[in-house]
Amino acid sequence: MFSNTWAHRQALHDLRAVAASCDVVPVAGLRLAFDLPEGDPGFRVLEELQLAALEHDKSDAAVHALAVLLAEALEGSRGFAMDAGDWQDHAAFIRALDPPRRAVLMRAWYTLDELRSFDWRKPVQDLADMRGLDRAQVMAPLVHMAKAMPEHEIKSVALADYCSRADEHEAALRAVLAEPECRFPNNERWFPAEVVELTAHVPSDPGAIACTALCILDDIHNNGDYDQMSFRWGQHSETYLTWHECRRLPILRGIRYLYERDPHGSWGFQYPKAAQPIPWFET
Repeated sequence: MFSNTWAHRQALHDLRAVAASCDVVPVAGLRLAFDLPEGDPGFRVLEELQLAALEHDKSDAAVHALAVLLAEALEGSRGFAMDAGDWQDHAAFIRALDPPRRAVLMRAWYTLDELRSFDWRKPVQDLADMRGLDRAQVMAPLVHMAKAMPEHEIKSVALADYCSRADEHEAALRAVLAEPECRFPNNERWFPAEVVELTAHVPSDPGAIACTALCILDDIHNNGDYDQMSFRWGQHSETYLTWHECRRLPILRGIRYLYERDPHGSWGFQYPKAAQPIPWFET
């Protein structure tokens, strides 16, 4: 089992989303098209799923079966209970899937191996295999959102550090918004990053949505080195999920992109119980 309850819920959420995306008639006996029944009926369903997972020529059926089996394994019950070699049976198939599905299944396999849940040969950790979204497609709407920040929000953001040196913050913010990809200045982590971060930390403040977009872009530009967003998701996920769709979806796709590329294991660390799973995107 996971020691991090948010990571556990996130992994199960993603596997359920992948299973739901498959165009299949679920194996007879699955509860809610996902959960195995208890006792002997469950083991019969398990055997059917293990066989379906090997039918790689029937892609959706195999993906659905793999997602269910991996979720069962993450729950610490059954799932993959065969001989060592499961990974070798499925590795080529999983790596050939479309990136969003591949990323979820690969992360589940690797997490299970890290947790020493099974006695199989360790799969190669390839971060690229755990990435589902395209950088350019994620960035474009975030850049548009940031650049659309209205004048009154720019001035409000510039005052966020108790009005300290507001003119310098405003000038620096305007310079960032004029950049093609809204990149913060090199070797400068104060103007305007300080007021952008402060504003983004209060989702109800004027300019908070555009500043959240800037924080996501900053993490993308710097490969998450400044980790603008992992702790914000833990604190504000419920609020982000209520934002209007035209703003919510670019933000959530950006957050998903960062989660899938996290090199430091920051996502889920000491999250409160209220922290929500990050939505999965099929495209």
